[in-house]
Amino acid sequence: ATMQYARYEEDIIHRYGVELVGWTFDKIVNPSQLSSSIGPLRELHDALKGGSCKFIQLEASEVKMRIATHREKIRTGKLPARQRKMRKDKGTTRRRKSAIGVTEDDD
Repeated sequence: ATMQYARYEEDIIHRYGVELVGWTFDKIVNPSQLSSSIGPLRELHDALKGGSCKFIQLEASEVKMRIATHREKIRTGKLPARQRKMRKDKGTTRRRKSAIGVTEDDD
């Protein structure tokens, strides 16, 4: 699995039941989007190397509570609902896939 920073709550906590603790920045974002100043990055690096920043396994009840809270925030409009991208070929007819392994006999 790869780390999903944009949808951390849904893709990491809800799916795998783990949480990242000890992150030294306010928000969990892709490290490439963090400040380029050496001090805070070094602090995060040391936390990762030293083990104070790590994933912990959550109890099943905690995960269920987090999912319910997240859904409630979406329902009330505090969080945007996850939207799938629209197909770029929407509205056009697409060719049918040919059956694999079907051959025609030439008589």
